[in-house]
Amino acid sequence: MPSSLALRLTCLVATAALITTLTTPARSEPGPAKGPGAIQGGPSATGGVPGAAGDGPGPVGSAPSGDPGYTSHTALKLTPTAVGSVKVGGSAKAAERMLRRTLGAPDRAVDGKGCELDASASPRRTLTWGALTVSLVPAGPDRLVGWTIGAGRIPARVTLPHGITTATTVDEAKRLIPGATTRWDEVFQMYWITTAAQPTMVWAGDHEDGSGRIAYITNAFEPCE
Repeated sequence: MPSSLALRLTCLVATAALITTLTTPARSEPGPAKGPGAIQGGPSATGGVPGAAGDGPGPVGSAPSGDPGYTSHTALKLTPTAVGSVKVGGSAKAAERMLRRTLGAPDRAVDGKGCELDASASPRRTLTWGALTVSLVPAGPDRLVGWTIGAGRIPARVTLPHGITTATTVDEAKRLIPGATTRWDEVFQMYWITTAAQPTMVWAGDHEDGSGRIAYITNAFEPCE
């Protein structure tokens, strides 16, 4: 049987431990670092799902390139006479700003000397997003030349004349293009489709017999390129 002194000492120790617990500030466990390289929107270290509080993606339309104007939900309409809101012949600077806001930073930007076969040709600046290339004259006076669809993936939300893409067969394209005329070009080894209703437009396959799919679309064909 413990003595009364031992019982009193035990009570004092328990009381001191309780007081220490109640008066010590709670410390939170350190979470995973959220530095510039942290992946936003992925599973958390504790198995959380994207979209949970504190573990979701960045604001809609935020650009990996850091372009604050990028709006990934915006559609880009390519027409025989325009790229989005900028008409062919309009400001190259305005066109590039609009494209970066709509598509983000280009996969590739090239400043070239222009056509080597034409000494009077202006230099060209080309911006490429997947299968889409936009051509600009960057200097005095700057202007938008046009757009081209080639090999690769067409950026999401890009729309094309008559809905024709590189997934469209040549036969189907001929049906969709009003007044379509065709010819095989030995020089470029392309099966051209054109129409008087849209004289700037060219669609092309790469089989002499007109089989296969569309491989090339542009509203600004420049043989030097």
